[in-house]
Formats: sequence, structure tokens, C-alpha cells
Amino acid sequence: MTKAQTQSRCGLLVRPILWVSIFVGMAAAWQWTPLSTHINLEIIAAWEGWVKDHVAAPYIVVAAYLLGGFIFFPVTILTFATVLTFGPLLGNLYALAGWLLSATAGFGIGYLGRSQFERLAGSPLDRLKLDTRRNALLAVLTARVLPIAPFMLVNLFIGASCIRFRDFMLGSLLGRAPGLLALTLVGYQFETVMRAPAKEKFVLFAVMVTFLLLAYRWFTQQFRQRLVIQVDGGEPREIRVNPTVSL
Repeated sequence: MTKAQTQSRCGLLVRPILWVSIFVGMAAAWQWTPLSTHINLEIIAAWEGWVKDHVAAPYIVVAAYLLGGFIFFPVTILTFATVLTFGPLLGNLYALAGWLLSATAGFGIGYLGRSQFERLAGSPLDRLKLDTRRNALLAVLTARVLPIAPFMLVNLFIGASCIRFRDFMLGSLLGRAPGLLALTLVGYQFETVMRAPAKEKFVLFAVMVTFLLLAYRWFTQQFRQRLVIQVDGGEPREIRVNPTVSL
């Protein structure tokens, strides 16, 4: 086994454990430290209630996604908060609407400013254009499934690549669906733990998050191994994945 393969396998285990520790640590800190006096269920419920009952709730959510996209705020956190506030069904609808609108805004800016992006990006954008000419839908789907770059940066690059908007939307929807489902499950269990803390619920939450993260890592590894993007000369180009970015 090569050094690179060993590091990859270690990363497959270490990162999920790190994320589980963060989630469980947040829940434990809220329950057993003074943090609960400043950020408690009553305060969160009051804020959620204000947003949920506001007549402009859908517009508030969409505005949050637009602003979050342009300041590179992790879209995963926004989706998680939206699902917690509005529930699995309505929360997912609002999250998807805000996510798509933010993605569309980035795509539009990239498309309108493609000449400037060509000067700034150079060869990476040229390679992306080559990929999209071969299979535009697969290129978008790859950008959504594999954590290649921050969410808004991906949208800007895809827009600048002159890809068709239809392929952009279809690939985005297909690539987003698994993440929405996973965040719904995590959000529901997280809210259950916060409302009625118990050791069994903490354990179940940790197991579920671990399973989802391992499943995601396995899926992205399999997807990357089966994805062959040909460049000039017929050699496959490796897709570099940055697991620290949030799409």
C-alpha cells in the first residue's frame, strides 16, 4: 500500500470522527455549560417562531441564502438551520429554493463576467470548458457531488464556462438531493436531542452522523474512481477533492 493510499484511508476515518466530535461537543456544551443560559431552547424557539410565523418568511430565507453565498458562508449550516426552523418538508423546500436561487445568481454573474473570469482564472477555466464540451451535465454533477471548491465559487466558474443553464440546473438538482436527505435526518435527530437530552439519544445521534459521513466519503471515493475525464492526449485527469470546503 502506497503512502498516498494510507493517508487516504486514514482521512476516511479521521474526518468523520472529527465531525462527530464537533456535533456531540456542541450538544454537550449546550446541555452542561453556562452556554445554555445564553443560547437555550426558549431563545432558539422564539427566534424560530418569529421567522416561521413571519409573513415574509420565504423571502427572509432566500435573502439569507443569497447573502450567505456571496460571503462564502457554509451553505450546509444554512440548510441545517432552515430544516430545524421549518421542519423536514417545508424546510427542505425553502432550503432548496434559496440554494437554487443563490446558485443561479452565481451562475449569472459568472456568465455575464466570463471575459473577466477568463483573464483571472486562466488554465483552470479552460480545462473546465473542455470538460463541459464533452459532458456538461456530468461536469455540473461532479462539481456538486465532489467537494472541489466553495459553493459560490463553483457557480461562478460554471457560469463563466458558458455551460447551458438547463444542464446547470439539472446537474445541481441531482447532486443536491442526497445532501438534503442527509441533513434532514441529522436535523431531526439533533432537535430531538436538544428537546429531551438523554444518553441513548446522544449515542444514536453520534452513530447516525458517523454512518452518514462514512457513507458520503465512500460514495465520493467510488464516484471519483469511476469518473474519467479525458484531456488532450487521452490521459485521465485526476480530480482533486478538498474535503474541508462546504458545498
